[in-house]
Amino acid sequence: MPSSTSSSRQRVPPLPAFRLWGLTALLALSILGGAEAAWRSVGHLPTVTDDPALWAVERSRVYGEKVVVLLGASRIQLGLDPSEMERLLPDHTVLQLAIDGSAPFATLRDLAEDPDFRGTVLVSVVPGGLRADRIESQQAWVKAYHDQKSPDAFLNRRLASLAQERLTVLSPSLNLRRILLSLLAGEGVPAPFYLRTLANRTREGDYRMIDLARYRMGRIARVQQVYAQRGRVPFEAWRVAARTVAPWVKAIQERGGRVVFLRFPTQDQHWVLDQAYYPRAIYWDALAAETGAETLHLSDVPALQRYRLPDTSHLDYRDKREFTRELVEALQQGGLLAGGAEE
Repeated sequence: MPSSTSSSRQRVPPLPAFRLWGLTALLALSILGGAEAAWRSVGHLPTVTDDPALWAVERSRVYGEKVVVLLGASRIQLGLDPSEMERLLPDHTVLQLAIDGSAPFATLRDLAEDPDFRGTVLVSVVPGGLRADRIESQQAWVKAYHDQKSPDAFLNRRLASLAQERLTVLSPSLNLRRILLSLLAGEGVPAPFYLRTLANRTREGDYRMIDLARYRMGRIARVQQVYAQRGRVPFEAWRVAARTVAPWVKAIQERGGRVVFLRFPTQDQHWVLDQAYYPRAIYWDALAAETGAETLHLSDVPALQRYRLPDTSHLDYRDKREFTRELVEALQQGGLLAGGAEE
C-alpha cells in the first residue's frame, strides 16, 4: 500500500527554461514600464547623457563638402536646431560639436589639422573667450576622440543614445544615488530638470520650469564674478590670441571650407557687463581682420531682435526652431552659408 506521505514528496514539474526566462523578462518590463510611467507623470522626460563619447560620434561625421559644423558653448547648443537646419539645407549634414562652458578654439584647431575636413564651421564666440588661458578648454574632448575612436565605440554609444532618448529612467538625474540623496535630504523625489539633451547633442531649455527671476539674478551675479576674477584682456594681448587662431581659419579656407564667427546675443544687464569689459567697437569689430574669418554679430540682424532670452543668455526651446530659420536666412543673405548671395 502506498505511503500516505508519498504524494506530498512528489516535486512540482519545473517550468521549462524558456517560460522561466519569459516570466522574468515580463516582470522586469512591468517594473520598468511602471517606473517610466511614474517619472513621466511628474514631468520628467528622456534626456541623452552628453559626454565625450557622444561628442566623438558627431566628430566622426564631419567629412564631406556639404557639412556644417556648429562650435561654441551653451548658447549655440541651446539656440540652433541642427534638424531644422538640415530641413532648410536638404543636401547638407549639420553637426553639433559645442561643449557647454568652454571656448571652441581647440576644436577649431582640430578641424583645421584634419586634412579631410572641408566643410563650413559656424563658431559661436565672445571676445572674452578669446584669451590664451581659454584656447585649450575643449582639448580634453578632442583628445578623447582621437584616443578612443573605433567603430565599436561609436556603435556602443549610438545604441546607448537610442535607449536614453526613449527612456526617462535612464536620465542621469534619476540615478539611484541622486534619488536616495534627495529623499534623505527631505526634498522628496528629484524634480524635472529644465534642460534636456537630444541624441544629436542639441539642447532644449524649458525656462517655464524654473523660478526665472531668481535664476536671472544668479546668472548676472555669476557673470559679474567671472569678469571680476578674470578681468579684461588688454587689447594687444587679445590680438595675440586672435592671431593664434588665424592659421587654423586659413587652413580650412584653403581646402575649400569656410569659417564664420557668430556673436550670439545677450540681453539686459548681461549685455551691459559684456560691453563694459569687451566693447564691441574695440574687440569684436577687429575679429575679422585679426583671424581672417567671416563674422556676423547677431544684434545686426533685425529679425532676431524680437526674441527674448529668459535668463539673459539663452533661448527657450519654444523659440529655437524659428530662431534657427531666421539665422539661416540671414547667413544666406549675407553669402555666409549655402543658398546665399554668393551662389
